[in-house]
Amino acid sequence: MALSFLLSRRNEGNVVDMKDYQNPSKSFKQMLPFIVVGIALTTVALFFLSRLGINVGGLFQKLLTFFPLIRGFLPF
Repeated sequence: MALSFLLSRRNEGNVVDMKDYQNPSKSFKQMLPFIVVGIALTTVALFFLSRLGINVGGLFQKLLTFFPLIRGFLPF
């Protein structure tokens, strides 16, 4: 507890304005660059994985087998 008190910085500049936070159009505009970069990185990764000879469809099938394991860790 003492360590968290010493390391925490209570700064009034970190306060989030709830009106800006609840405005869906403003939050979408803030998230749009991250969404575009994420889609671009995913596309480039899939392109290079296929060029390296990795079967992307088989890779997705292998990843989908982990969903029941992940669901087991969820608390609800």
